[in-house]
Amino acid sequence: MPMVFVPLADQDRSLWDQSLIHRGVVHLSTASSGTQVTRWHLEGGIACEHAIARSVEQTNWQRIVDLYEVLVGLMPGPVVALNRAIAIAELRGPDVGLDLLRAMAQEQRLLTYPFYWAALANFESRAGRSAEARSLYERAMGLSRSRAERVSYERRLKLLN
Repeated sequence: MPMVFVPLADQDRSLWDQSLIHRGVVHLSTASSGTQVTRWHLEGGIACEHAIARSVEQTNWQRIVDLYEVLVGLMPGPVVALNRAIAIAELRGPDVGLDLLRAMAQEQRLLTYPFYWAALANFESRAGRSAEARSLYERAMGLSRSRAERVSYERRLKLLN
């Protein structure tokens, strides 16, 4: 069986190593005792919110959006902005996410970034627009940088049929 990129929403969280998650939370807490906030604190906080949530639906998306707001200010860039938009969409719905992602359509680095097109496809699919999602997943497949990414997008396409 080939390696496959498994989106967060599709992962079985019962398989996650809780002792490693606990260890990560302890390290993040220890690292947070200083006065300077770095990108590593913010990225660690975002990862922590994902790791401690029992499901995507139970994730504290507001906290993740808040952390991305600070991260965008500290480290502006298209990929951070993309991840922020995805978090906002999880909080406010796929149409809000689509608006934010479409506003980034002229960002050169995102035009060849397969996760950008996959995020658009995901939100189109969740909004009930399968034809649009299909086209966007095909574009993400064409830009994929690994077999695992490509297989993941192929699986998504099959689910649309």
